[in-house]
Amino acid sequence: MKIDFTGLKKYWTIAKIVILLGSIIAIWLLARSNISLRKNAERNERNVEILTDSLHWSMLHDSIPVVNTGAIEQTKKEFQKTQPKTVQTAKELGIKPKDITTAADIGVKTEGTIKYVLKDSTFDYRDKWCHFRASTKDSSFYYSVKDSLSLLVNRVYKHKFLFLRWGLKGYNVTVTNFNPNGKVEYLRYIEIK
Repeated sequence: MKIDFTGLKKYWTIAKIVILLGSIIAIWLLARSNISLRKNAERNERNVEILTDSLHWSMLHDSIPVVNTGAIEQTKKEFQKTQPKTVQTAKELGIKPKDITTAADIGVKTEGTIKYVLKDSTFDYRDKWCHFRASTKDSSFYYSVKDSLSLLVNRVYKHKFLFLRWGLKGYNVTVTNFNPNGKVEYLRYIEIK
């Protein structure tokens, strides 16, 4: 009895092709997953660096304080998990959390010293940024304080050569408070992707 191996050779060739294609697809999927994990790790590394770094202060025209920091990048799920108050506020305003693209929190503290003279049991002080009025007659105190903030967001590139720039490293956030009595206490800018 003779065994015919020509049919088995045909199946063996098909099996080799299927194994080869399966290996190529598996390698492609693993490479794609590796790229995604690397990007996520780089993003998390930048976020940790931004969160642990303090604000960078400078002055504009010798009197206007300027604050710089990096922008935190988060996914929509991370944003909803880490910023529940902002998400709740957005819902109360009728904004769907999935439609939020960026969020910024800026804390400003205004303080200063005023020298005054009490006239007719009334104190009144006014300048470009604040107005105070106190009266001892009716025990009232009126105050009004204004702030003017400018928020600028610019790209930070990974690579620069002459006038060419490519590869987005992240974003830089600059806040300028035009009130000379005001100081930016904290700044957080979140880019949601």
